[in-house]
Amino acid sequence: MNPITQEHKLDEKNSYIKEDLNIKAWFLYTNHYDVEYYKKFIIPAKAKREWMDQEHTKYAYNCIPLVSANSLGWWILNSQDIKVKWNGGNNLADVEIEDNTSTRNYKLVASHFGSGILTFSIPIVFETPPGWGLIVNGPSNYYIDGLYPLEGIVETNWSPFTFTMNYKITRPNHEIHIPFKMPICRIIPIPLNLNEKTRIILKPIDKNKELDTRQREWHDERRKHLDEEKPGRMFHYRDGIDVRGCPFKGFHKMFYKYKEIE
Repeated sequence: MNPITQEHKLDEKNSYIKEDLNIKAWFLYTNHYDVEYYKKFIIPAKAKREWMDQEHTKYAYNCIPLVSANSLGWWILNSQDIKVKWNGGNNLADVEIEDNTSTRNYKLVASHFGSGILTFSIPIVFETPPGWGLIVNGPSNYYIDGLYPLEGIVETNWSPFTFTMNYKITRPNHEIHIPFKMPICRIIPIPLNLNEKTRIILKPIDKNKELDTRQREWHDERRKHLDEEKPGRMFHYRDGIDVRGCPFKGFHKMFYKYKEIE
């Protein structure tokens, strides 16, 4: 039985954000696309990963922080089947893109910056409430052999512009396949003054006797578990409990799944 109590669930009482945060997505090329079309390519991030589904790595689903990060934000999916190869040069033409059809006055992917950078054009203007922007990056724990996602923060609270999602190609002379409907971009809302309102305060743990005691108990239990090579796993974090089975105070979430697109 999961020992998480109502106190540990995220509700109106312990939520920092009290009201729904509405993000508007204004899509381009309205003569050719409609809302239902875009719903196919903007979806809540998924917790599952192909590499985690393999028999010898299924244990990764027991890592709640990893699975929670997997399901954070929304994905923008690839609307074409693409193959890319970079010869190692710095010029735009040094990136070869196959099956990059340019239709309806829209070109999804291109070599725009040089230096082996692949650029996806996102045909949407996102609008966030005052004080909020978007982190634009690649999906968590979702690797593409030969590509590394370049992250950005976009001030969508005022910007009337679209943005791009960029990848640095890391393996010259290697054909990279980016299949249809693979996630190519993730967006996460962020308070734009988060850095100005956040600080790290360093303190020795023995100044907090309760925290020190609970941490030591957990450390000793884990060390004993590993030394004795016990089967199974310790699920203290998953269940939000200490080694005595007592629930911690504060809310505890298992997944960070976002709402469907309206």
